[in-house]
Order: sequence, then C-alpha cells, then structure tokens
Amino acid sequence: MIEEGDILERIKEIEGVKGVFSVDSDGALLNSVSIPDAEEMASLVAFIITSGINIGFSLGIGAPFFSIVEMNNAKLIVITGEDICIGVIIEPGTSMVKTVKIIQSLITPQEGR
Repeated sequence: MIEEGDILERIKEIEGVKGVFSVDSDGALLNSVSIPDAEEMASLVAFIITSGINIGFSLGIGAPFFSIVEMNNAKLIVITGEDICIGVIIEPGTSMVKTVKIIQSLITPQEGR
C-alpha cells in the first residue's frame, strides 16, 4: 500500500503543481509539501468540502469526489476521500483536466500493487 506522504510527493512532481497537502475529515492539516500557508488552505478545504456535500445532497447527487476552485494566482483542486482529503495547488496556466487525470491514476488502486 502506498503511504499518504508518498502520494503527496508524487502529486507534487506533476508538472504545474505548486504544492499539495492533506486534511482530515474535520479540516485539520495532516501533511503538506511546498505550502507555506497550509493551515489557512486547510480551512479553505474544510469549507469547500462542507459546501460541496451540502450542495450535492440537496441536489440528490451526493458528495463530489473532486472540487476545483479558481483563486487569484492559482487553482485549487480538492480530492475528497473517506478519511482524508487532498488539496492540490496548481499554476494558473496548468490544465485542470490533465492534472486531475494524473492524480486519479496515482490514487486509484491498481491491480497487482
């Protein structure tokens, strides 16, 4: 099994990723790579997760697996898991779709691993 820290390091190596961090289901920071204001970002992720869950369930579609937020100087991708959530900050010109696909390939269990 791949450890959380290893996953964060692998995500950080993706072209255009500025930093990555993980939070627990309450939004408390667990780990971060290249995020100077990680505690502040963890609070933002907690808000995004709660909002996504509320909106998803009110629409009858359930909680989102991915959320994307456009910020002033970067984009934030939030991957929602059962026990932890991962926040990924990418540079403005980076393709969100391509980055999400790469992240999905890293976090989805592969047969034989």
